[in-house]
Amino acid sequence: MDINTVILGGRLTHSPRTIETTTGTDIVTFSIANNSRRKDANGQSIEMVDFFNEVTAFGPTARAVRDHLQKGSQVVIEGRLAIDVWVDKATDQQRRKTKIIANVVHFGSKPKPADQPQPQQVAPQAAPPETPPTTGEQPAAPPTQEPTTNPTDVPF
Repeated sequence: MDINTVILGGRLTHSPRTIETTTGTDIVTFSIANNSRRKDANGQSIEMVDFFNEVTAFGPTARAVRDHLQKGSQVVIEGRLAIDVWVDKATDQQRRKTKIIANVVHFGSKPKPADQPQPQQVAPQAAPPETPPTTGEQPAAPPTQEPTTNPTDVPF
């Protein structure tokens, strides 16, 4: 039994490059960096870049990648390994390059532009001090405040 399945997650190292074949098929290429965290000699966590992986997507997947992803976008790729083989014209040597053919691309968070103001977190407002009822009425319950969710805090 042969199995050729790859699942990788990372961030795009550049915006997707698009070409269209003469038959009208969209092809998108991009690369993702896979990072891991390790501890240095002082116990501090440092991020290491382990791999850069070239990815190719076709058809509707390529169009979705082209329309929604950019450098720094987080993705998870489901696909298979493939090898490009060519002859280097300068050296006349055969070259090989491993890449991933994406079957499914799951979109994650997008990078924040440097000039975009960061969202401010709003501290919950304290309820006004309760005063005892003077007319025999029950005090009104303080209004409930629904928690606000920042869309950038949602992991996927």
